Parts: sequence; structure tokens; C-alpha cells
Amino acid sequence: MQKMQENQRNDGKSLRKQGDDHSSASFATPASSASFQRSLTTSLPTRYTINSMLSLVLPTYNEAENLPRVLPELAEILKDLPYEIIVVDDDSPDHTWRVAERLSGTDLRVRVIRRVGRRGLSTAVMEGFAVARGDVLAAADADGQHDLRILPEMYRIVKEKSGIAVGSRYVPGGSVGEWDERRHVLSRVATRLSIALCRVKVRDPMSGFFAVDRKVFEAIAPTLHPKGFKILFDILLRVPARTPAAEVPYTFRTRTAGASKLSLRVQWQFLASLLGAAVRRIFTRSV
Repeated sequence: MQKMQENQRNDGKSLRKQGDDHSSASFATPASSASFQRSLTTSLPTRYTINSMLSLVLPTYNEAENLPRVLPELAEILKDLPYEIIVVDDDSPDHTWRVAERLSGTDLRVRVIRRVGRRGLSTAVMEGFAVARGDVLAAADADGQHDLRILPEMYRIVKEKSGIAVGSRYVPGGSVGEWDERRHVLSRVATRLSIALCRVKVRDPMSGFFAVDRKVFEAIAPTLHPKGFKILFDILLRVPARTPAAEVPYTFRTRTAGASKLSLRVQWQFLASLLGAAVRRIFTRSV
């Protein structure tokens, strides 16, 4: 165990040396939609070495209270794995990016991107994936609602099957926790519609907690439409139907600090993405 931890520290130093310009907080300024899409779907610079490890992206907005708890929790959970954590913050008014930068100073495996002039969970995840150096890419919330203890199992599944692993609320052993009836019903309806549209079928296609093989993601990245907050749904719409997928159960937790991002606007955005996906599917089948 001591030797493994020493190797991980050395890996962190190596990663910092390979990409000094991305090791602390960096800025992402507004860009045209076309140039932005190109920036997300181009391959990594050749100076980056792709490592056999987990690259976990945490998209954040006003999570300054949660990060000091979540990052140490992740360090303990992932201590036996090679990993990096990329915090992608949308220029939070509570200075989440500054908290993340301070915390990253004590852990070489934590990097921070501060986005100025753009917001959105899906695009934040994609920008994190674009600078990731691992062969397994993962996304999770930084608000403590995802049970991060299942990450090692998700990593193992992706490494063995070269596909997708989903943190799922809707398989045996999983639960939505303390949701009220309205949110539960809305989620069930949207989930059923989503499943009907996806090429790869899982019971929780709207989960924000997932891991994916890097090659699988890069193959479909140019076709993604990163809008709203359901990036997994977009991925499942576009990967080949034969792509391996497995679900790991977890119980959705109650947020202990900060405010929920699930506004009415966000819900409408997802409804629009569902309708858009349905129209594209119908059009594709008719031509």
C-alpha cells in the first residue's frame, strides 16, 4: 500500500510537469459556438500522455461549501487507484474556483478550470474530458448527492468491458432517496422517454454520475450536443448499440449545503433536448 501511494504521488508530480499550464486555475472565455464545438471535439495536444487511470470531472457552480468535504472524501475513496480530479467551475459568485485552487495546492492530482462567460453542466463536463489524461473518463456532482464510494467499481467495469458504467438510482439496490412525489414522477416519465430514444439501454439514462471508456467517448464526441445537464443521455443516444453498459446501484443523497441547480429553466432545457432527439430519430428513420 505504501509503495502504491508513493507511485501515485510520483504520478501526480509527473502530470503536473507535463502540463504546467493546466495544473492551477485557468480561464475559459466566451467563444463562438462553432469554435467552441471544435475546441471540445479536437484531440488532445501531443504533449499529453494518456495514462491508465481515472479522470474524474466535477462540474461546479456555487459549491464552495461542499468542495472542502468532497475532495478529501474522494482522496480516501480513490486511494488505491491511479486518478486525477478536474474541477470545472463556471465562475461561481461564491468563488468555488478559488476554494478548489487552494485545495489543489495540497494535492497534485487535482486541477482546476475556471470558465468565464459560459455556463452549463454538459459543456463543463466536456471541457473537463478534453483536458483529461486518463483512459477512463468520469463525471460526478460536487454537492455530495452522488455516492462516490461506487467509483472504484465503476472504474473496474469500464476497464474490463471498455464501455460505460452508470451510477444508477433505478436498478435493484438503488434509490432516489428523499425526493418529493412531484420530482419522482417527473423523473420517471422523463426516464421512460429517454430509454425509448437511447441506442444503449440502461434504467437510469439521465444519471449525472457515470464513467466511460475514453475511446468510446472520443469516437462520438463530434456528434454530441452539449446543452443542459444530461450529458449521459446525449452519449447514450449516439454510441453504437453494441457498446457494453453496466449500472451500479446507489442511493441519491440529500444536499447538505448550497442550492439545487434543478430550476424550471433547466427542466425545460431537458424537455427540449428530448423533443429534439425524438425529431432527429424520426427524421433519420424516414430518410
